[in-house]
Amino acid sequence: YIGPQASNTAVLNLAIEGEWAIATAVGDSLACRNAADFCQTTKEVVSVTLAHWTFDGTLADASGHGNDGSFAGYWTPLYSTGYDCTVRGAARFEGDDYIRSANADGLPVYNYGAYSIAMWVKGPQQSDKRIFSESNTAGNNTPLFNIGTANDGATGAVDLYIRGDSATPLNHIKSTGVAFDDTWHHIVWVDANGAAALYIDGVQDATDFTYTKPTMTVDTTTIAGILRGSPCCQFTGLIDDVSIYNYILSEDQIAEMAVTPPECEPEVRVLAGDCNADGTLNVTDIIC
Repeated sequence: YIGPQASNTAVLNLAIEGEWAIATAVGDSLACRNAADFCQTTKEVVSVTLAHWTFDGTLADASGHGNDGSFAGYWTPLYSTGYDCTVRGAARFEGDDYIRSANADGLPVYNYGAYSIAMWVKGPQQSDKRIFSESNTAGNNTPLFNIGTANDGATGAVDLYIRGDSATPLNHIKSTGVAFDDTWHHIVWVDANGAAALYIDGVQDATDFTYTKPTMTVDTTTIAGILRGSPCCQFTGLIDDVSIYNYILSEDQIAEMAVTPPECEPEVRVLAGDCNADGTLNVTDIIC
C-alpha cells in the first residue's frame, strides 16, 4: 500500500508470486470521491531464475536469459573440480581474474524489490576480496553491492558492503559464521527491500543484516572481483553453481541446496588445451 501522496507515480514491489490486484484512486480531496477517480488492473508475478552459471566447463547462463559470462585476466577460463566432484565443474580464480555477466536480461539484481543469490565457494581466508559484485562502469565509482571476504582479513567471515548513490547502510558488516577456510561452503544472500539475511551452509547467520535500502545506479555484474573503471579486489579460490533469483528463497529451498558436499578425489585443475591434464601447457599436449 502506498499513499496518500502528492507524487504522480508510485512504485509497488510485488515480491510474492501470484496474481495481484492493483487499485488506484486519484483526486484532489480524500473527502470527495467519484467513480472517475478509480481504476483497477491485475499483474501476474512469476518467480524466475534470472541467471544460473553451473561452471561445468562453461560460462554460459543455463537459465535461458542470455546472461553468459566472459572471463577476464587469463587468456582462457580456468576450471577445477566442483563441490559435487564434477571434473571441470567449478570456476577457478587466481586473484587477478574475474567473470563478467553479459547482463542481457534481468540483471543487475540489486534494484529488485526482492531477490536471492546462491553459490558455492572454496577459498582461503583473505583480505577484502569479492565473490559477487554489482557496480557502475559508466564513470560513477560510488555505487557498490558486494559480497566478499572480511575487509580486515582477520577472519574467514562473509563481508557485506552496500553503498548507494549517496548512502552506505552496510559498511563491511561481517557474518558470525565462517565461509572462507579453504573448504567448500554454500552461501545464500536474500534481500526483500532491506529485510536481508545471509545463510551459510543452509543456516541463517546470527548477524543482523537489515538495512534501509538506498538508491543505487549500477549496470555491471561480476563474479570474483569488482569492475568499475578498472578491476579490483579479485578473489583467489573456487566458485561453483551461482544462481540469481527474482524472489526470496525459502529456508527449505536453501537447506536443500546446501547439502553436505561429497568427499572428492584430489582436486583436478584444468587448463584449456591441456589434453594430458598435467596442469601445464607444453609440447606434450600436441602429441596427445
